[in-house]
Amino acid sequence: MPTYRAPKDYLFGQLSASATNSTTTLTSNDFTNLPTTYSSTYVLPLALSDDTLKVYEVVWVTGHASSSNQVTVVRGKEGSTAQTWSSGTRWQCAPMQYDGLGVTSRAGLNADPHVGQRRMLNDEGFVVQSTYAQGWQADVGLANPSEYGKTIAGGAIPTWASVIARGNIVNGTTNGSGQIPVTYTTPFPTATLTVVTTWITGSASCDTRLYPGSQTASGFSVYVVAMATGSTVGSGITATFNYIAHGY
Repeated sequence: MPTYRAPKDYLFGQLSASATNSTTTLTSNDFTNLPTTYSSTYVLPLALSDDTLKVYEVVWVTGHASSSNQVTVVRGKEGSTAQTWSSGTRWQCAPMQYDGLGVTSRAGLNADPHVGQRRMLNDEGFVVQSTYAQGWQADVGLANPSEYGKTIAGGAIPTWASVIARGNIVNGTTNGSGQIPVTYTTPFPTATLTVVTTWITGSASCDTRLYPGSQTASGFSVYVVAMATGSTVGSGITATFNYIAHGY
């Protein structure tokens, strides 16, 4: 399930009981005023640190009962390692790497992003964002679902979707059904919404047209249709065309 990261400003304190590197409960008298809204998908990130030993750990709070001095946590998050902590250890909710943008390349994108997390890809020079159900996508999509319309089946686009685009120039040859299959360089996470094709050149004469056929998340088919008959042409007809596809 997607994770929502919910930090709080000026939140800090000390552990009032020691914790091994495997315990999933932390104790602090400063936890009593925390809300009870935390869960496995709605987390509070906390950093524990020891300035003398120069070690730290990030934990995600996933549970808290009203007025309790204990929280349930997931240990060793955000690239850190679970440590053993003594009573009196300082903890705080402070800006961390996950709150920043920079990452060297896609290989450095974290595998446990929270919804809405943004990272700058330094080698590619643009920003990606973690979406609700589609992983890392371009930070700004083409439109919000409510602004786009319906799917090809007539249903509403899911409210969590980000409408994005694919495009390319294709040099293809029709198969026995008069179709040219097209595969996106990168599939859409879920589905294709619409495809527009533009004829460039090929062996098909000017009395033919291209019509997008079946569409999937990974591509679509193009029918080469003879205008005079309304039927698809035979196999072996070459065509060069470009396309723009929208999907989510």
